[in-house]
Amino acid sequence: MANQLRAALYLLGRNVYPAIAVLLVILQEACIVWIGASGTVYGGQDSLIANYALPFICCFVAVGVATEDDSAHGLRAAVCAQDGRVRYAVSRAVAVAVSTAVVIALALALDLVPAAVGHPELSLVVSAPQMHTPERLLAQYLSVLAFAELVLLVAWASRKTSVALLVAFVVGIPRLALSPLLIPVALLPAPATGWSVDVAGLLGAVSDLLPVAALTSVVSYPGGIQPVSLVGGYVVPLVWLVALFALGRALMARRTV
Repeated sequence: MANQLRAALYLLGRNVYPAIAVLLVILQEACIVWIGASGTVYGGQDSLIANYALPFICCFVAVGVATEDDSAHGLRAAVCAQDGRVRYAVSRAVAVAVSTAVVIALALALDLVPAAVGHPELSLVVSAPQMHTPERLLAQYLSVLAFAELVLLVAWASRKTSVALLVAFVVGIPRLALSPLLIPVALLPAPATGWSVDVAGLLGAVSDLLPVAALTSVVSYPGGIQPVSLVGGYVVPLVWLVALFALGRALMARRTV
C-alpha cells in the first residue's frame, strides 16, 4: 500500500491538473478582492467554499488524477502486485482526498492575505467568521470530497475526460448540483384534476440524500447562523464516501488495463 500511495502522490505532483487548479484558486481570490474593492460588502452567509468555484476546482483535480494516471498506465503497473487493484483504488481515492484538502487550504490561506495587509473587509473568512468555523469547514470539506470522489468514479467508468469534466462542472457548482433533478419536474404536465407536485418538498427530500447540506444557503436566526446538522453535514457525506469507495473498488476489480 505504501508503494501505491507514493506512486499516486508522485503522479499527482507531476500532474498538470493541480497546477491549473492553483491558478484557478488564485484567479478566484483575485475576483473576490476585485468585487470587494468595487463596493460589495462581505459578511452574513458569504462562504468561500459554498458560494464560489472551489468545489469545481477540487472536482477538476479529481479528473486529472484519473486521466493522467491512465496516461501513465498506473493500473497496468498496479495489477502486477498482490491485491494491486484494491491498493490502486485506495491510493487514488486518498490522492483525491489530499488534493481536495490542499486546494481548500490554499484558498483559505489566500483569502486571509488581504486581512493580513490591512484590508479585512476583502476577506470572506474574516467578514463571515460564522460561515468558516472549523466544524462548518469540516462539513464542507466532506461534501466537496464526496463530489470529487464521484467525479473520480465517473472518470474511471467512462474513461473519457470530456464526460468527467462535464460531471465535474455540474456537481462542482453548488447551485447546479440539483439542476438535473429539476428537468423531470419541469416536464411534468400541468395538473388537470387537482393533483399537484410539491416541487419544494420533492427537492427537499432529494437534497437530504445528497451531500449538499453544508454547501447550500443557511438560514439566519436571532442567535446567529444556523449550524450544520449532524446528519446532513457529516453522516450523509460519509455514507456517500463509503459507497463511492466500494463502487470504485468493485469497478477497478473488473476494469481492463
